[in-house]
This record gives sequence, C-alpha cells and structure tokens, in this order.
Amino acid sequence: MNINSNGKFRFIRMLQYQHSLCLALLVLFPVSTPAALYSTHLMCEAMSDPLGLTEHGPRLSWQDAAANANERGQYQSAYQIQVASSLQRLSKGQGDLWDTGKVATNRTSQIAYAGTALSTGQTCYWHVRVWDRRRHRSAWSAPAFWTMGLLITNQTVAAANLQHNSVLPAKGGGTVAPLITNAWVGDWAGRWIGRDDAPAITNQYDGKIYHAATYLRKDFNLSQLPARATLYVTALGVVEPHLNGARVGNDYLVPGWTDYHKRVYCRAYDVTTNLHVGANTIGAILGDGWFRGNISILGQNFYGTRTRLRAELHLQSAAGASQIIASDDSWTAGFGPIQQSDIQSGEQYDARLQMTGWDRHGFSSASWAPVTTGAKVSPVITAAPAEPVQAEQTFTPVSITQPKPGLYVINFGQNIAGWAQLTVSNQPAGSKIVMRFGEWLNPDGTVYRANLRSAAATDTYICKGGGVETWQPHFTYHGFQYLEVRGLAQAPATNTFTAVAVHSALPEAGSFQCSNDLINHFYTNMLWTMRNNFFNLPTDCPQRDERMGWCDGIENMRSGMFAFQMQNFYSKWYQDDVDGKLDATTFPQMAPSPHGFGFVSGWADSGVFIPYYLYEIYGNTRIAGRFYADMQSHLKHYADTAVNYIGQSGSYGDWLATDASTPTNLVSTAFYAGCASHLADLAQALGKTNDAAAYRTLFTNIFNAFQKAYVSADGTVGSGSQSGYVLALHFNLVTAAQRPLVAARLAAAIRARNGHVSTGMVTTHWLLPVLGSVGGSDLAYQMLEKTDYPSWGYWIHLGATTMWEHWNSVNADGSPNTNLVTMNSFDHSNLGACFEWLYSGILGIEPLQPGFQQILIRPQPGGGLTWARGYYDSIHGRILSRWRRVGDKFDLELTIPVNATAIVFVPSRDATGVTESGRSAARAKGVKFLRRQDNSAVYAIGSGTYRFQSTLLESVK
Repeated sequence: MNINSNGKFRFIRMLQYQHSLCLALLVLFPVSTPAALYSTHLMCEAMSDPLGLTEHGPRLSWQDAAANANERGQYQSAYQIQVASSLQRLSKGQGDLWDTGKVATNRTSQIAYAGTALSTGQTCYWHVRVWDRRRHRSAWSAPAFWTMGLLITNQTVAAANLQHNSVLPAKGGGTVAPLITNAWVGDWAGRWIGRDDAPAITNQYDGKIYHAATYLRKDFNLSQLPARATLYVTALGVVEPHLNGARVGNDYLVPGWTDYHKRVYCRAYDVTTNLHVGANTIGAILGDGWFRGNISILGQNFYGTRTRLRAELHLQSAAGASQIIASDDSWTAGFGPIQQSDIQSGEQYDARLQMTGWDRHGFSSASWAPVTTGAKVSPVITAAPAEPVQAEQTFTPVSITQPKPGLYVINFGQNIAGWAQLTVSNQPAGSKIVMRFGEWLNPDGTVYRANLRSAAATDTYICKGGGVETWQPHFTYHGFQYLEVRGLAQAPATNTFTAVAVHSALPEAGSFQCSNDLINHFYTNMLWTMRNNFFNLPTDCPQRDERMGWCDGIENMRSGMFAFQMQNFYSKWYQDDVDGKLDATTFPQMAPSPHGFGFVSGWADSGVFIPYYLYEIYGNTRIAGRFYADMQSHLKHYADTAVNYIGQSGSYGDWLATDASTPTNLVSTAFYAGCASHLADLAQALGKTNDAAAYRTLFTNIFNAFQKAYVSADGTVGSGSQSGYVLALHFNLVTAAQRPLVAARLAAAIRARNGHVSTGMVTTHWLLPVLGSVGGSDLAYQMLEKTDYPSWGYWIHLGATTMWEHWNSVNADGSPNTNLVTMNSFDHSNLGACFEWLYSGILGIEPLQPGFQQILIRPQPGGGLTWARGYYDSIHGRILSRWRRVGDKFDLELTIPVNATAIVFVPSRDATGVTESGRSAARAKGVKFLRRQDNSAVYAIGSGTYRFQSTLLESVK
C-alpha cells in the first residue's frame, strides 16, 4: 500500500510504524554520555509574549533544542512549567500561579494553563525546563510572559463557554434582534461612543453616499508615570488609535471583520512609553470598515449605520494601584479630512481639512461636540485571536506610461493587496489627485477595471497646496498591480508613488526553491496570492465587490500552513464559521456569512475540515473539542439529506473545472465520506472511542455506496473526469485492488488532454499530491512545466504574478477575457493550491503523526530537476530537506527537529549501496533500515542532521 497524502492513510501508517519505531529507537539510542536539551521559542496561544488574552486557560508551547548540534535521536522525556505573578518570584523558582512539577511526557505544545484563576489585566511570567531522553534536566529557559485582557467574568457565561458558541440572536431582514448583552460586557468599564451627524458626500464613481470618519479625543493628566500602561481598543467599524500625537501600533483595519451582531475582537497595546507626567491626550479615528461600509454586492450599512469606539487605557503603578481612562461621555468628537473611508469604494481625503495636533494636548476643539454613547448592537468582546493586518512590503514602479493626455499608469510589477502611498510637491491647493486601481491592462494601455464590478476602488487626495505632501489611506485596501492617476501638476517620478502590500502579519513557516525557474515562479505566485487573500480571514479575492470568506478556502489550508504559521488565523476563521451557521445543523458557504447562502458540499465541509487540519498540522485539539457538537451537526445534515449514503445536499460540482462532467452528487458523496473519516480521527484524538467507531462505520457505508454508484470494474470513476479520479483516490473510496486501476485511469485522463489540468476549485489542490501518492510524479512534473492553456505556466507565460480565478482569465494575446468580466479575479488561490505538493512531493515533507511528531520524508525527484531545497518550521522546529541529483547519483540532506522522528524514503537502485554521512546507511548511527518499497530504501531516524547518498534507478532519473 502506498503512503497517501490523505489523512486516513497517514493515520493508518502511523499505527503501523509506531510500535516498531519505538522499539527501534531504544536500540538506536542507548544510554551514553549525557547531552542536555534547552528550551526556546516560548509561546502562549501560539504568540510571543501576547497582550490582553481572554482565554482563561491559555495554551503554552516551546521548542526543544540539543546543546550538541551533532547529536541524533534527542527527545524530551519530561517538562516542568512555572508561572509566576512577578519576574522576581519566577527568578527564584517560585511558580506562585502554577507549578506543574515534573510531568513525564514529550509534549511541548497545546499545554493549557491550569493554575490559579487569572484576572483582568494580570501579567503572568513563565519559564520551562525539560528532561532529555537520558533523564537529565536542563536549565530553566529564558522567561516569557503574557497578559490577560478584559475578561468575561459572569460565571454562568463562563461555565457554559458561551463566548465561543453561536448563541446570540441572528440578524433578520436587515434589522437586528434585541440582545440581552449585559452578561457579555465582562470587565469593560468603557462605553460605546461615537457621533452620528457626520457630513456626507456622494461618490461620483459609484453614486453612493458616504460619511466622514469620526475623530474622538480626551485629555487627561498624570501626576506620575505608570509602571505599565495598556490600551484596549475595539470598534463597530474600524479604528486607528492615537496617543499623545502618535498613532498607536502598526495594525490596520482593527478589529477586523466578524459578525458584529455576535462578537467583536479587542486589541491590546503596551503604551507605557507613550505617556508623560502632566497633560496627555488619547484619541482615535473611526472608519466605516465592514460595519457600515460596502459588504460584497449587498451594499452599505449591513451591520449598522452608527460606527462606535470602545476603549480603555489601564494604568498601573509600581505599588499596584490602578487607574482607567475609559471611553465615556467625557470624550468629544469631530470630523476632519477623511471624507470617505470604504473598503471597496476607497478613501477620499481633503488635506485642507487637516487638524494639526488633534491628538495632542492643547488642541482647540471648540467645533467638536460631546460624543453619543450607546450602540444598537452589543456583541461579546474577546481578545483578537489572530495576527493583525499590517503593512509588510513596499514596491516602487517598474514602469510609468501615459496612454492618454493627463492620465498616467504606474506598473508596480507585482499584484498585491494594499494601497499606494503618494508623495507630491507644489500642487495647487484644492487640486484633486485621483488614483484608480486594477490588476491588468487593457489593449490601449489603460488599467483594466471591468472585473471590479461595483467596487469603485478609487482613492482621492485633495491637496492643501505648497510644499511636500505625503499621504496614504487609513481604512481601505485594493487589489492591484497597476495604478491609474489623474490630477498631477507634473508627470510622476518613480518616487511619486509607492505600493504598500498589506495583509495579515503571519510569520513565514516554509521556504522552497528548485532548479526549475518555472516551478519557482509558480511558488512565488501562489505565495503572493495567499498573502493578498489572508486578510483577517481567507478571502476569495482582494479587488472586486466580493472579498468574502468563501469556505472553499479549506482547499488552500494545507498550502497556506506550509507557507505560514496559521494556527491562530484559521482558529479565528472557524469561529466565524460557527457564528455563521444557518441553523442547528447547517454550516454556511462563507464566513462571516452576510449572504446566508445554504449548504453546499466542498464549502460547508469547512465545519469539519478546519478542525481536522488544525489537528493534523499543529496537534491542536482545542478547536475540535470546543466545537465537537457543531462538527457532529454537519454529519447529521449529510445523514438527513443523503439517499442511501449518496450525498444530495447541494453542490457546485468541481467549480470552474474545464471538464464540467463530474456528477455533482459524486462530489457531495466524496466530501461526505471525507468528513466521516476526519471526524472519526478527531473523535479518537478526543478520547471519544465509541463515536470514532461509529464514524468509521459511516465511512464504510458511504464507501460501499460510492463504489456501487460511481466505480466501474475497469477502474473508471463517474464520468471519467480528472476530478472524479482525484476525489476517489484522495478520500480512499477505492479498494486496494482498484487503486492501481483508478490511478492508471487518472493518468490516461491527463494524457488524453496532453498533460493539461481539467480540474476545478475543489479538486485541483489534491491533483498533484494524489499523483505523487500513486507513483505518478512524472505526470505531476509534466503538468507543472506546461506553458499552454490550461496550465499554471500559461498564466506565468502571460506575465501573471499571482494565481487566477479561471484558467483562461486572459486570452493568449494578453488581453483580458471579456467573456468573464462578471467573475474574473487575477488574485484567486484555489487553482494554485496544489502548491502544497512542492513541500510534500518535491521536498517530501509530510506529517505521519499530528503536529509532525513523526515525519514522512519522501522526496520525489523527476521532471528534469537537478536540485531542490527548502524547509518547514513545524511546532517542534525546522524540518529541512535538500537534495541534488548528478547523473544517477542522488544526495539527500535532512534535518529533523528534537522531539520528532521520521520515516525516510531514499530513492535508490538498492538498499546496499545507500550511504549516510559517508558510511553504509545500514551501519550509520541513529539510522534503522526498515524495508525496500517503491524504488526506495526506507529508514527510521530520530532528530538530527543526516546526509544520504544513493544510486538511482533509471525509472526515477
């Protein structure tokens, strides 16, 4: 049986290897000279020293490293965590909040705090020490900390865990049901504040009325500096906090998009150094955001018409005394230069209305008015669980053209999500500089914007006149490579505009490079596509009047997780998914879910797939445990609507496949089976063994129904489409005897199209991994190397810097496909999501146990590649795979992190000729030969660095 990329096969293999590998390691690594471990990368809730948490039992993690970098097979045998209320106590080894004592386990992550109950604003300092495989103890790690935020302390709420489940009344008919929300306030002293008489403008590009952003401020005095100052801020809308003349933090569009009727997130900032003795001023600018701005094609004011700020500045003295400066009716509000701030339409800024010093003491606010307090929605407020949106990279123009008099087009060379920063000088006062954004060019050299639909995507800057003026928007973003500008007094130079790429500030997790430039280009294109669409949630596109969290985003999850650290990002999105449930059993097609679209297979299956991937990649069972009943409800919906285990409940089929012949019920049934299999694994991980057995039985019943309905004796699946074969193979809906037949049929279907892709959005991401799992990596390479339609190389050949929504988004002559104008994004992830195979196939890095506790290293050389190198930063540390091929000689270098083991497939003519670090692999330290399989010698190894060398068979050269 081949090791498959599918989760079920990985877990079966895990069980087969586990017993033999444990025995092997005891033989490989006998007790000898002590070698200490040390702990590093201490994280709380997968963040470094986070502020303002509202999880009552935050999870701690770290990575172990060997003091001797050359040692192999090192692992942790026990740990001890201490959590203290002060650094002084921690330094003395006094864990007055929590001391685990010595815990015999190799776990280094997902360890929930279980000490003394924590309170609002509390700082917790912690460190960890570990015992290595020889039972020798390390020194204490360097200290880390976290702080608690404004907690929900109502005991009824806390006991029921309602802050996570979707229990608040939903919207209906554009109105909001009355809410019982005092219980949700928790420890908040601040009130919702705003001002409702903002001046309005009519936008000439979309004809809609927009209101000016609200500026809010409050002066206060300090007799002494605090030892610590923390600002908590949230909004109904989006907010930019200020303190003493400076913007607070580097985050944009805070607090991000949620269903404002149900929950909103708060961000916390350490502002201790921003304060001074005497007069101080706290302020904020409040924009429309998703709350009052345009949502998809639904227009404005979907969640409400009155934007609001809620903020608290907590000041703590060295003696422990506290003071709170809270948003209340003592604040004042006014309006300034931001006349319009809409995410889709853009921003209009009149620099003549700038209010110098509005956020500093001494500002004359005679025209300002007392704030209005209260809000018409009252969601639960908890700490933001995921990384904020930040400006991450800038681009200067690669070309500037003038296709028409007075009209300039700037090409930044990369399709991004973000905005353009403007720098001009000596512009006449009142002159308008109009910036319009797009992803492609029309044949006449102007910017192609028809695919934006109703999104105006236009920023307007009205000059104050004289001197240098520099500006960038506050509360909008665009998807663009090209900028079209009018109104400049002189032709733009290369420093007139700078493109600013903005997206969720996700730490990078991986790296890939190989000897084929086309494949490298594919890699960078997909990286940028994901970046541009990781915008507080996984959007479908960043440019048009959509930008929704469509739940077919699960097709991009494993690709995203190899590229970025996404545990918190997807955990946040899953909360949106649960909040968007349409009824007790039905997950939505998008999250958040303003459209309320009904159940569709491949989309609503996010209800099970998100917790499953979080478990598979990060060992995270909290989401599965917290929302287990919701996952069960998803399977109940399938059961209630299926006919003899054949899925009936809605399907778009394999959306946008060039071969649209795949039966929609085949797609639905395959996803039904996948959900049953994944939930069985999750139930087992949660200790729900009876449920696990029941869901495995359900999978068997679906398997039998799928076999009867769609699998022929000759191996044909359904209509014979690539999509059908991929689904059947990935979800293990064929027998072991059928598997080679079905694989051959898939290969034939690909060759019948001359090696071109015909899959769509819900199967393309599995195409290359499935080929690799059935010995078809040669075909995978051929498909990656195609440059004619339909292929990824066709896009790259035409100049794409991101992935497209359609295989034919652009015609062969480079002109945009006008037949697709109503739905044609040039920044769409799904058809490029087989990106994951660059890691799992070419580099050969895959998890065999959840969280990469055990790793599969199975590189698949081919396609004329002479080398490939890269890494993945797992929760245990860096997994490195680097190989080179010269003639029939193969050289493979590996690094396995401490506390993990690996099964390594070394492509080779035979096992006897394989060496490791210059000696026979069979006699190498820390290497255990297991068997020969699939033209490879298979070994078990522990942590450390290894170099295998072999001679290849002709068939794998």
